[in-house]
Parts: sequence; C-alpha cells; structure tokens
Amino acid sequence: MRGSVTIDEAIQLIPALHTQLGRAVELIEKQTRKIDELEKKVGGDERMNTKQASDYLGIDPGTLRRRVKYAGLPQHQPADGGRPWYLKSELDLWQEQQTAAHRMKKLTGS
Repeated sequence: MRGSVTIDEAIQLIPALHTQLGRAVELIEKQTRKIDELEKKVGGDERMNTKQASDYLGIDPGTLRRRVKYAGLPQHQPADGGRPWYLKSELDLWQEQQTAAHRMKKLTGS
C-alpha cells in the first residue's frame, strides 16, 4: 500500500468513506440508546464519581474508599475494571442506616 493517493483516487474513495462514516454514526447512536436504557434501569438516579460522592458525603476520597471496603458503602464497579461510581439514592440510604445504627448504640449504651 502506498502512502499517498492522487486527487482522482481520493475522489473515488469518498463514497466508501461516506458509507463507513454512516456506519460509525449508526453504532454511536446504538450505543447511546443502550446507555439511555441502562440509565433508565437505575431509575434515572444521579450517578457520581468518587470525588462527587466524597464531596456529597463530606469526606475525603480515601475515607470514602475505606467506607466502601469496611463499612458497606455501596459502590458500583464496571465489569471492565473502569472507574467506580455511586448512586445518590444508595448513598442517602447508607447514610441514614449509619445514623440509625449510631443512634441505637447511644440508646443501648453499646
């Protein structure tokens, strides 16, 4: 394969490139629809990254990771090993449970 093409050859390639571009656009639209469907499955709940979740809870990211590991803070990890994410509703529920458990310890003295 040569490194350069003539203008005539380039012009002849335009229809094929247009077709390939159209396929790429179709794939992007298909993936966008899949993402939209997945977001609906999580109830349209607000998704947060680690920084957003730690800011929301008023703790630093290191503390957030420790609470995931040791205190049951819910975290979602993509199957491909990507960055974890958190659902606002789950953070709210976890925080309520922690507060309730803390109140119960105070009442029972344990």
